[in-house]
Amino acid sequence: MQGFGREPPVFGSEQSFRGVRIGMARGCWYDGCGVVFQRRFLMMCRPGFVVGAVFYVAVLMAAGPAGAQTGRVQGTVVDAEGNRLPGVTVTVTSPSQPTLKITKKTNAKGKFTVAHVDVTARYIYTFEKDGFKPMQVIVRPAAGGTKLMTFTMKPAETVVAVKGEDGSVIRAGSAAAIQVYNEGVKAQEAGDLEAAEGFYRQAAEIDPELAAATTAIAAVRLLQGDAAGAAALTEKALEIDPDDHRALQLRYDAYRALGDEARAREAARALRSTGDATDVARRIFNEGVDAYSEGKTAIAVSRFQQALELDPDLVPAYLALSAMLLDQGVPERSLSLAESALERDPGNTRALRLKLRAALRVADTRAAVSALDGLAASDPGQAVGIALNGAKMLYNAGKVEAAGEVLGKVLELDPNQAGAHYLLGLIEFNRGNTAVAKEHLERSVELAPDSPDAASAREILSYMK
Repeated sequence: MQGFGREPPVFGSEQSFRGVRIGMARGCWYDGCGVVFQRRFLMMCRPGFVVGAVFYVAVLMAAGPAGAQTGRVQGTVVDAEGNRLPGVTVTVTSPSQPTLKITKKTNAKGKFTVAHVDVTARYIYTFEKDGFKPMQVIVRPAAGGTKLMTFTMKPAETVVAVKGEDGSVIRAGSAAAIQVYNEGVKAQEAGDLEAAEGFYRQAAEIDPELAAATTAIAAVRLLQGDAAGAAALTEKALEIDPDDHRALQLRYDAYRALGDEARAREAARALRSTGDATDVARRIFNEGVDAYSEGKTAIAVSRFQQALELDPDLVPAYLALSAMLLDQGVPERSLSLAESALERDPGNTRALRLKLRAALRVADTRAAVSALDGLAASDPGQAVGIALNGAKMLYNAGKVEAAGEVLGKVLELDPNQAGAHYLLGLIEFNRGNTAVAKEHLERSVELAPDSPDAASAREILSYMK
């Protein structure tokens, strides 16, 4: 029988949430596909090519839901003048589907078609052709139909000689910037942030249009605690490439670290418009879990609230906040958060438990009965136990009417609850309804003759005679 006690804010096996860490193992996240990422700055790149759309401080993507709709993307690739480009290599991958790799070539009319079995996922389309700059675009297919899209490739940049200290040409053009950039990645992975920043700066000097280099410098600055410098650099990177998703995420992180709420909200809105806010929200949620495990409850509450600002549909954040606020003696807010979770996930048993406990604390019998009905559908024993203990609390607090309503519902669900009969017997006895009181008290003794309540019930019954 579940008691009317503390609701732990960190949920476990009851709910599996892809992309959100389940449990309290510090420094790790579960990606929903059986992969555990250690807490470190992840850089992903391929020699000779910049993979700008997959640079994240932490990549946490939710897998598509079962039964997701299919759809197609029909694309046309053109140059800056609108001329169609045949022979372009189109590679399709997805962060949420690690094994997915689809490769297409545009036909003589510059067209290609890709079929997707899950339109809820986010796909990265990479375009490559000699004489043109490689390009990446994030695509979300249309459900149940064909999405028509046009992709414009820019010509390769003019070759620029890059000389060494002795005057010899060591690299040229964007390829040189990419090589240097990748050296920065290696240095950062080795933990040498100073060297990494040096390489990133050199890459940015070689190719000023390489937004990823400026973004990488911002990431290093943020890791070093220079939030102001990081914020300025992300703004610079976004001037170069407004669609630099990593820069958008880092900008939010930087303004949040600075405590600049206005700019953080603006950065959050920009993230939501790109569809990347959920990734960041899950990472911040995990930061909240870390903070809670370390006893930093104020920080945990702040992180969960920030996660909800970014993703208002992040049910685990509602649950964690509701549980923490209930434990901190703020049942009204806890109730509201539990109800918000149930609006998004009506059958969530943890949300129903939280709603029931919070509603009982504030004597909201309507909400309590609603939660009791919902919880009883999946776990009647637990529902009755929580409600019975809550009714006792209400009775002892002098909220007799509310206690009576809850007990009546308890007996609808389980007519053989001796404790409910006993408490209702006391309520009716105090109201002067001796006949009804006698019936409940006798039934309580019959159901649990050896319970502590039975002795009290017999004494009252004896008095009533």
